[in-house]
Amino acid sequence: MIDMQYINDLEAEMDVMKLVGNYNEIKSILQQYPQEQWSYEMILAFARALNYLQDYSDQTNPFEQAYRLLQTVSDKGITDAEWHLIIV
Repeated sequence: MIDMQYINDLEAEMDVMKLVGNYNEIKSILQQYPQEQWSYEMILAFARALNYLQDYSDQTNPFEQAYRLLQTVSDKGITDAEWHLIIV
């Protein structure tokens, strides 16, 4: 089980990285953990990174992958403007 303080620290670190556009680092950090343990904010950050990076190296469409991931939190995202901006 992941330490929640570590998750909070990771989310704060991701906020800083988003400001400098370091989406590769965000993707790398999040891929170290099972998606089942990701918070809502982590899912948004990963989907945003997929959209910006447009990395097809693993033979999957990053936009489809981001869309599927965002759908997993649609119940929370439906009222969140950031979620809507990433999903369109």
